[in-house]
Amino acid sequence: MPKAAAPTIFFANRVHHRNEVEGLEKAAAMAGWRVTNKAEAATAIWDVRTLADVTTTEPLPGQLINWWPGMLHCCRKGLFAHLISRLRALLPPGSLLDDGKFIPPQWALPRQVSELAAAVEMRAAEAKKRGKPAPVYIVKPDAGSQGDGIVLTSDPCKTSWDASKERVVQQYLGAPLLLDGLKFDLRLYVLVTSTCPLRVFLFREGLARFAVDAYVEPTRENMRNAHMHLTNYSLNKKCENFKHSDAADGGDDGSKRTASSVFAALKALGQVADVEALWEKIGALVRRSLTVLQPVFTTSATPQPCFQILGFDVLLDSKVQPWLLEMNDHPSIRIDLSFDEPGQYSMNGLNSIPSPVDEAIKVPMLAAALRVVARRVWPDRADAHPSELLIAFLDTFFPSECV
Repeated sequence: MPKAAAPTIFFANRVHHRNEVEGLEKAAAMAGWRVTNKAEAATAIWDVRTLADVTTTEPLPGQLINWWPGMLHCCRKGLFAHLISRLRALLPPGSLLDDGKFIPPQWALPRQVSELAAAVEMRAAEAKKRGKPAPVYIVKPDAGSQGDGIVLTSDPCKTSWDASKERVVQQYLGAPLLLDGLKFDLRLYVLVTSTCPLRVFLFREGLARFAVDAYVEPTRENMRNAHMHLTNYSLNKKCENFKHSDAADGGDDGSKRTASSVFAALKALGQVADVEALWEKIGALVRRSLTVLQPVFTTSATPQPCFQILGFDVLLDSKVQPWLLEMNDHPSIRIDLSFDEPGQYSMNGLNSIPSPVDEAIKVPMLAAALRVVARRVWPDRADAHPSELLIAFLDTFFPSECV
């Protein structure tokens, strides 16, 4: 029997503009896909959709595309906060969305300004009774990214703020798990291959992104220190304390490291007892977060074959409980470090050098995703489902019934 032709993939212009082609080309070669410069002849089209974009490469009937209809809006912070609120109102008391796990309290403004004001007043009164300072909140622009416009405050209802501007207020998680005295979060990758029913894979590796100033619980004096409280790579790479490493795992003190190396370090220090149990918790977080979006998925079904890689930003608290910070519908898949030389000023950096840790994580992740996609589209291809998938991804689907 002749061997089936290799599937082909086309990278749209915006992928080139985002400097993401290098990692994708390496992943495609690793997965047995062939890159083509003809969109109409491709098995799959890889593109990026943004709120400001009106020009995307439209697929032909039957072509695979790497985004789901509605996902761009579902990953907006305000819509996600609103959906959580609606579900909590509809579900009976004591449902799993009310158990205080995985998703911190959050409010979408200006839609939920009354609910936020009531919650802030109640929580401030409770803290005062206990002799504690008022709780701190983190305020994020609804469609912001890369740490732009994020503010910490104990008064998220300030009348001086533009009441019509869409933003999200989230309870600040003030007791994070620390490593070497630094706060960090995890950028993890989730492949969605079906929305009805919901089928997803969690990649068992990710980026650990560190703040660059030693962590202290927020006070009025240090709330403005973004390099202490925020872990956004795009923000911290501009700080002189940011540490780039040439090691594939990020090294012992890199500001970006592999999740597996950080988990190993935490286990060696006795801060994480069971790494496998931690991955199970993270899987439950992914399941619950995507289930919040299930009503939108149900109403935006499409006959077009789709898949999508989402970026989950996850924070571990001091009790090793994972919390969702936000979801990203088009996480960066660049495998370089962009930067400005002294005296240069740009949005994303005018210079770049290879980033071994990004390549070590993202290329195998993308290759594994392409293999999973190939397996679902061509189940008879022997080379579409190698055994390493069982290592790279959780080998079970997360059913949508498990809220």
